[in-house]
Amino acid sequence: MHYQPSPCAAPLLRPALSATPIALAAAAMVLALATPALHAQPTAAPTTAGEGKALSTVTVNASADASAQGLSPAYPGGQVARGARAGILGTRDAMDTPFSAISYTNELILDRHARSVGDVLQNDPTVRVARGFGNFQESYFIRGFLLDSDDTAFNGLYSLLPRQYIATELFERVEVLRGASAFLNGASPAGGGIGGSTQLAADIARRFGPDGNTGGYPGSGYLTVSAPRTVSLSASVDF
Repeated sequence: MHYQPSPCAAPLLRPALSATPIALAAAAMVLALATPALHAQPTAAPTTAGEGKALSTVTVNASADASAQGLSPAYPGGQVARGARAGILGTRDAMDTPFSAISYTNELILDRHARSVGDVLQNDPTVRVARGFGNFQESYFIRGFLLDSDDTAFNGLYSLLPRQYIATELFERVEVLRGASAFLNGASPAGGGIGGSTQLAADIARRFGPDGNTGGYPGSGYLTVSAPRTVSLSASVDF
């Protein structure tokens, strides 16, 4: 007896493999992880110290005051300097800039017994000084425009000086810049600006040695021990 399949029975079919999106994504991920290992290159040997590139010598120049050019030399007589600080331009000779500026030296301050910046500015015909009633407030007028003590610069910086009264003991130079100076100093009054540089101490102790770096300063004074008074001598040597 032979069995014959019924024509209505569905044949048993094996599902064929097809490229689905999930399979493609998995294959791409495997290739991406394997690619760096295929293209890896050996690292270069580190450079030794002897093979380094020699750099050129860098020279730094500086001065004792806040300006890289130092203080401008004085005219004969020593009371007025040849130049002044011109904001971002640094210290410039009066004949090298188109700005109207003047710088009064410490010698003028001592000769005129000037106690305040207002006393120094009395020597400038373009400046008028006004003082408050019953206080020490000083205001300055350059070419008729008002300047307060807040508008006075100290080594080119503002808001470092007293607001009412500025003593001359602070300054080696007192400088007056006449006219608008926003290009040089930023926001500033229309009349101009007033500035000063740090007073420089005299180095009288350095007298001999290479570059004058060795010296001494003898002195004398009194030392009181209990009741008796004895004289003592002192000396200092630096190198």
